[in-house]
Amino acid sequence: MGSAVDIDMQIRAARLTAVFERLPVALTITLVSSIAVTLVLVAGGTGWMAWGWLALLAGLTLLRAAVWLRFRQAGLGNARVWEALALGGALASGLVWGMGAVLLPGEPAGAIGWFGPAVMVLLLAAMCAGAATVHGVHLPVAMAFVLPACLPLALALAARGDLHHLLMAAVVVLFTALVALAARRSVWQFGDTLRLQIELARRTRELDAANAALRAEIEDHRATGETLRQAQRMEAIGQLTGGIAHDFNNMLAVIGGNLQLIGKRGEGNADIQRLVAAAERATERGARLTASLLSFAREQRLRPETIDLNAFLPDAAPLLRRTLHGRMELTLELAPGPLLALADPAQFQAALLHLVINARDASPPGRRLTIATSLVPQANAAQEGGVHPGPFACVRVSDTGPGMAPEVAARAFEPFFTTREVGQGSGLGLSQVYGFAHQSGGSAWIEQADGGGVAVSLLLPALPVQPPAMATAPAQDAPGFAGRVLLVEDDAAVREVLKESLAASGWEVAQAADGAAARAVLEGAMLIDILVSDVVMPGAVSGVELARTAARLRPELPVLLISGYPTATLAAQGADEADLHLLRKPFTHAELLAGMREARQAAGVRGISAIAARGPVASHAEGA
Repeated sequence: MGSAVDIDMQIRAARLTAVFERLPVALTITLVSSIAVTLVLVAGGTGWMAWGWLALLAGLTLLRAAVWLRFRQAGLGNARVWEALALGGALASGLVWGMGAVLLPGEPAGAIGWFGPAVMVLLLAAMCAGAATVHGVHLPVAMAFVLPACLPLALALAARGDLHHLLMAAVVVLFTALVALAARRSVWQFGDTLRLQIELARRTRELDAANAALRAEIEDHRATGETLRQAQRMEAIGQLTGGIAHDFNNMLAVIGGNLQLIGKRGEGNADIQRLVAAAERATERGARLTASLLSFAREQRLRPETIDLNAFLPDAAPLLRRTLHGRMELTLELAPGPLLALADPAQFQAALLHLVINARDASPPGRRLTIATSLVPQANAAQEGGVHPGPFACVRVSDTGPGMAPEVAARAFEPFFTTREVGQGSGLGLSQVYGFAHQSGGSAWIEQADGGGVAVSLLLPALPVQPPAMATAPAQDAPGFAGRVLLVEDDAAVREVLKESLAASGWEVAQAADGAAARAVLEGAMLIDILVSDVVMPGAVSGVELARTAARLRPELPVLLISGYPTATLAAQGADEADLHLLRKPFTHAELLAGMREARQAAGVRGISAIAARGPVASHAEGA
């Protein structure tokens, strides 16, 4: 917003500019009028003095014209200098015109008689009116001409003493006053109009800026709304996926538990063992699929495992091809032999899916997508900022698409950066890939692929290939000496298969269908060696609340929580994986026994109570 001083300076500059822009008109009028006055003076008998006066005025006019030309070339720089030149030129011209009054003949003479003074008055009046009009934007310049030009003529006429000349002198004085008032009014109107124009321009700029800010804010609100709706959709998908994953994991737990029981009872039948092994592999693939779905909906804590990338990628290829929707041809170029990496399998598969989806959406149909594996030495990987000292297992996903501009590639890993339209992408896919790589101790980068496409290299810490070891059966508690477990699970099928699995390992099982029934058992006198409970159950008592109750009522009681829900849902229930023993569904019988063993060791359980002292255990706790 401009200050009053700035506006006054702008008006002053505009007045001076207008004076010099109108100067050619004023000079032309001056020259024509001076020629007419000279003719009158010559006719009145002034002779050579009139021609000298004309020459002086013509020279002054040329000088002022030169100043005007200089102003046009240089422009308005130092306002004080140009204002002084304008005032000086007007004053000099007015003084020269005032000198013309003394050249009038003292008595009516020649052929003109009384006509001479009258013509002089009329011409000078026209000159003053023109000066007031032309220089009316700048009052000092206008008055610098009018007063020196008119007042000497009025004095010269009044000095004659007769009535006619006195009347003409009075007319000159009155006309001078009227011209001064007119010039003052013109100056005021010019300044007021210019001030309004400046204020209007300022307000217009402010309005334009406000409109631009409003449009930007509206765009921000629209983008924020789209982001919010996207987040709400992701939240809804996460909740739906979490519920589906929980039920699916329960089903996998039932299937996996029964398969293990079938395999144990059919140990001597090769056909049964073969069929059970095939079904268990399918169950493991279902568990990985569930974990992959959860990785899209919720942030999962990384669970690094040893992955053979050259075995993992062929298994994942059918899912990746379905993701491509037939738009691209998928090719695997795997390094020879095993390539072991330390990473979370579910998050690794999610990262692969992000890269495949990006390539699919950015490439026209009919292009090729290649996934290649290699072992990267420490020296090369260190240049890419890897955290792990090396070596690295590299997965390179390249396409033959249109490629990526360097400025886009430089920002591709930034969160929320996307080149898609609003609502068509969150800009989180590649940032999640980069975050997963660095969180795993590796790195990721983008480069131009052969053929003009894009290649994304994902580096993961590599592990040495160990010679195969002899398989050993997991340690299990001897049947008949394990102890008594309180099993709390709302899904009857899961509860039944867990009961059978635990009973086969020598555990006596007390069952409860919800937290309230299990709490009643804990408040009673039944001796319990360990509590195994689901986290999310119907009713007011969750697995976490049950664990807190057990810690209060039986401080030495080990607690193992089991769940098929994602991390975010468990966190909402208060299940902190850092403080609680948590086993995720689906799990194998060996993993269940190992989790129970770790929970008991953490609780300081060194011995097993005598089962005979406890009496028989009901298959279901009261109230279950």
